[in-house]
Amino acid sequence: MKTKKNIFVWCNDFENYTGEGILARNFINKIFSNSSHKINIRSNNAEYLYYNRKIKTIRYSKYKNNFINKYIKLFWGIFLIRFHNFYGYKTFYINYLPLWNFLIFLMLPKNTYLGPITGGTHIEKEDGINYIVRKYFFPIFYKFSSNIINKKYDFLMFSTEMLRKYLNKENIKKSLFNLTLICFDNNKKRKIKDIDFLIYYRKHSNKSNYFLKKITQKLSIQKKVFVAGDKISGKNITNLGNINRDKLFKYLARTKFSVSSSENFYSLFALDCIANDVLLFINKKNYLNKNYFPRYSLRSINFNHFNQSFKQLIRVKKKNKAEEKIELIKKKKELIKKIISQIKIN
Repeated sequence: MKTKKNIFVWCNDFENYTGEGILARNFINKIFSNSSHKINIRSNNAEYLYYNRKIKTIRYSKYKNNFINKYIKLFWGIFLIRFHNFYGYKTFYINYLPLWNFLIFLMLPKNTYLGPITGGTHIEKEDGINYIVRKYFFPIFYKFSSNIINKKYDFLMFSTEMLRKYLNKENIKKSLFNLTLICFDNNKKRKIKDIDFLIYYRKHSNKSNYFLKKITQKLSIQKKVFVAGDKISGKNITNLGNINRDKLFKYLARTKFSVSSSENFYSLFALDCIANDVLLFINKKNYLNKNYFPRYSLRSINFNHFNQSFKQLIRVKKKNKAEEKIELIKKKKELIKKIISQIKIN
């Protein structure tokens, strides 16, 4: 009789209000839901046990989204993975896995399951030195990482398709893309739409900061505007701060419109907007004609033409449609099935 291997999972972030944390929690809940294992989960500020479809907190300290937690403590996670891997555990490195950080791929054991691997292609020119690093150095780092994972790993998972162009044919063949889709939870409850716009804002070099901040402040002069995440100053803006996904769902259920950041068409926030019948405006430059979103849920605007975009946002009217998100639900089930078949968790 074959002995079951214990499972160890490292997540830099396992919070219930951050994009990375929510993606990690959904991955655990969806992929291990039928497993009989007791799964040990460690993050840089906490320890959890997943068993019988429940996440139990063993140890917790307040999460801080700073440089040390994002880029230094991950090496402690790599050590823990190597330690558990040595003693026969199945090991997983779940989030804060940017393709540019080739050191992670180089240092992890070859039989560790990776993903979702992340990375953005949108770069703000206003970022100065950050713009130079991302434009000229990141593609080189992507190449290093692509070569490493091609030689070391048999199965890869990516949060979106944005990095596909940096991968060779061999890597693409053994990869699953758009893992954020496993987080899609359709909200069938209908509420009165009394919030005009709800914007998700993060101070980050990849999040179209300048456009989102400026458009939010101008919209708030004429519209009822809420902001989740980092604060945007404005007399008529209601800042919700960092709220968990359940609370965000309640606000989105009341929301008519939103504007997506430019770097990620399939962001978790975009999925949550679609789930709650929020009409989502996205950057025309990043618009994909072929996608899994219902057509009525999306409108494209040009982030490079501010005044034109503002006129479109201010004049738009909400149409009451409640089409089933068939393609999203179907794709979600397919992804989960494929991941489970690759990981072979019993």
